[in-house]
Amino acid sequence: MVPVSLKLESFQHGGSFKPRGACNNLVGGRIPEAGIAAASGGNHGAAVAYAARMLKLPVQISVPGISSPAKVARISGYGATVVQGGTNCQEALGRCQSYVAQSGALNLYAYDTKQTIDGHSTLAQELEQQAQILIQSS
Repeated sequence: MVPVSLKLESFQHGGSFKPRGACNNLVGGRIPEAGIAAASGGNHGAAVAYAARMLKLPVQISVPGISSPAKVARISGYGATVVQGGTNCQEALGRCQSYVAQSGALNLYAYDTKQTIDGHSTLAQELEQQAQILIQSS
């Protein structure tokens, strides 16, 4: 028998591993008075909205018109201002970037920043530690 370990990030706030990256971007960083902004199809937006709520920061999330109503409800449920429209994530990103340029808000990108990736990588570090504990105790 081979031991199997699962890390069920679907039970995290926001429904995925993405709060790890959002929080890593915000904790200890300089946040403009305008708050934060992000473009998302759903999970990243929920993660950023959740992190902003924890830190009591204003947040605006741009989502495409095709986003799941459940994901949009989750984002707004965390207190974010949701701007929905357009047909795809690229258009949502454009709206977000325009808002950032106009407001001075901090743009939290879903994938391509070191802080986001470093935050996401904590999942693997945790799983490795937790799996070792399980293996050693069996």
